[in-house]
Amino acid sequence: MDPITGRLYVPFLRFSNADQDFIRILVSDDAGETFRFVSFNIAGAPDPTLLPVTQPGELTDCRSGGVRLTIQNPASIQAGRFRLRSFMNATRLTLQPAFAASNGRLYLAWSNSTSLIFGAPNSNSNIMFMRSADRGNTWSAPVQVNPTVSTDTHHVLPALSLGPDGKSAHVA
Repeated sequence: MDPITGRLYVPFLRFSNADQDFIRILVSDDAGETFRFVSFNIAGAPDPTLLPVTQPGELTDCRSGGVRLTIQNPASIQAGRFRLRSFMNATRLTLQPAFAASNGRLYLAWSNSTSLIFGAPNSNSNIMFMRSADRGNTWSAPVQVNPTVSTDTHHVLPALSLGPDGKSAHVA
């Protein structure tokens, strides 16, 4: 919720049946009585209210946990079921957008795969960020906020905090 305007925002991930999923944001100006979607107007998206994302991680066999997206320690590789790799040490991933709002300024961060293919085994991941200064009517272009380091290939699960003035965002 925007503490200045009282506007309620609900960001969430919308799953699809393709390689790309979507971030959507519901907004309410009447304490949740009614909602509408924020528009991102991303070129090539199937709808203006959809922000295309590819979830990070490799599709792996988690044994009794089923087939899941994970990031893992390559040294612990094993043969898995369904022609997938399996790992002794793997962390299961789900994309969760981080969101903050103050006086009509909106900030959004998320982890995104470097591949457009869901579960690609050689993909890495970055933290992406975009903002709106006009209550979500227009948005900046997404930018990568993590450094590119060849030995640090996965950046996931961002957190957002706002500066005391509500005009600066900090991504961790």
